[in-house]
Parts: sequence; structure tokens; C-alpha cells
Amino acid sequence: MAFLTFICANILFFGLRRENARRDAQYGPVHDSEDAAGILRSSSPGSAELGGIEEGKHNVGGVTTVVREKARATTWQEDLEDREYLERWGLQGMSKEEIIDLGDDHPAFRFMY
Repeated sequence: MAFLTFICANILFFGLRRENARRDAQYGPVHDSEDAAGILRSSSPGSAELGGIEEGKHNVGGVTTVVREKARATTWQEDLEDREYLERWGLQGMSKEEIIDLGDDHPAFRFMY
């Protein structure tokens, strides 16, 4: 039984890895270096994007503290109205409902393995 589990896990691991590589080759990686603020963009409908963290040092009363501020996070609803986003992922001409219905077939979706 453990051997069968090992076989299934390997099939999933390498299959999902190959699918992610195919999507990266066709559409480019999800996390690009153009994002200066370091914002992790999750393009999956139904989830908000994680904001990047900006650090700053403040000296108050001789004590230096590091303050982390969350950069403005966008939501997937805002992405659906962004022309650049739609062009990047080849979604021009699709309605919001059609994009949402793509689910894990959305070009920006990547499998976790």
C-alpha cells in the first residue's frame, strides 16, 4: 500500500510540475521581476492578493525600531478591469464571468506541489 502511495505521489508531483512549466513557458512566470514593491500577486479569482512588505527604520527616544507597512493590495476584481492584466494572460474579449469560470484553467493559476 505504501508503494502505491509513493507511485501516486510521484505521478502527481511530476505531472503538476510539468503543467506549471508549460504555463510558465506559454505565459511567463506569475511572479515577475517588474514588481518593484515585491507584491505577491495571486491571480486566482476568489482570493485577495498578498501585499508586499515595505520596511522602514524609526528612531524614537534612542530606540531604533523597524516598522513594516503593508503595501496596497489589489483584489482579483480590480485585476479583471485592468487592461494590462487581461493582455498579459490572453484574456481579452472574455467577460468577468467567463474568466472566473476558468478556475484552475486560468493561465495565471499554478499548482502547489
